[in-house]
Amino acid sequence: MAAENAFRWLDDTKNITKRADLKAKYDAMLGTPEGTLNPKEMIDAIIKIVPSETGKFRNVVPQFVEDMLKQLQTKAWENII
Repeated sequence: MAAENAFRWLDDTKNITKRADLKAKYDAMLGTPEGTLNPKEMIDAIIKIVPSETGKFRNVVPQFVEDMLKQLQTKAWENII
């Protein structure tokens, strides 16, 4: 599963984000009806994206995952310590 790739580089001795915490977030998201990813939707996106001459630098499907990532990344850039 592609979602598992995020855990390959996480090292609890080096990263602030702990592997178990991230896994719990993924499991919570994927355990909901909204988190049940549709393989056909992914295949249709790949068929459209791959042969294109131009397009986005980063493609995230489905839309709710793209929205979630944008929100998380915006929060990270705007956090103040």
